[in-house]
Amino acid sequence: MARLQSRHWWFAAKRRLIANVLRRHVKLGESPWLLEVGCGTGSMISDLACHGRAVGLDLYRPALEHVGGAHRVEGNALSLPFDCGAFDLAACFDSLYHQRVDDVSAALSEVARVTRSGGYLLITDSACPALFGAHDRAHHGARRFSRAGLGEALETAGFDPLHISYFHTAVFPLVALSRLGGGWLRLLTGRDPAPAGRSQLGEVPAPLNVLLNAYYAFEALAASRVALPFGVSIVAVAERR
Repeated sequence: MARLQSRHWWFAAKRRLIANVLRRHVKLGESPWLLEVGCGTGSMISDLACHGRAVGLDLYRPALEHVGGAHRVEGNALSLPFDCGAFDLAACFDSLYHQRVDDVSAALSEVARVTRSGGYLLITDSACPALFGAHDRAHHGARRFSRAGLGEALETAGFDPLHISYFHTAVFPLVALSRLGGGWLRLLTGRDPAPAGRSQLGEVPAPLNVLLNAYYAFEALAASRVALPFGVSIVAVAERR
């Protein structure tokens, strides 16, 4: 992940999406404090650091060694080592799906505790529970989210959803085919399209990477403005009550 995150179209698309969502839905004051819960190798932390003082928290110390441009804290999403209302914005970028987050409601409540009233929570994560498969298991995934389910969880935790949309809509048919059609594809080709324990994310040819980057300039803008009806991922922004 650390090797791919600087150039792969998947990460570039997420950075575009977050920039558009922040621009459209979030209003931060001067010198805000921003927290990323489950920052991993830091693929998104620099995007938060552009808007204020950023803190990246993760349970896995080797991942934190790749994080630059932010304060690094080793810790658990279920017991955040911060004061109540310490942050103006909290972010969970593809972290709530993780097996280590064994109680999503408890994690969201803990994020709500450290977010000030009137502050924001920004989420991206895996969508469509029916797509759960080898890629998710390879990345220690335990769940995928629906728009209705995530919205309800946010409200229960003390947030008012401002915008929730699916994302990665264009690639949804291909991903669905590889995940849901794995059985018959294996029968036809004699190959397993997604071997257990292996990620489906990898290097792509440079021309395809350029093409997908160009396309996502459009979809990232669309997903920040309207609720796309389906997708491989989901994005949500909510305000702390």
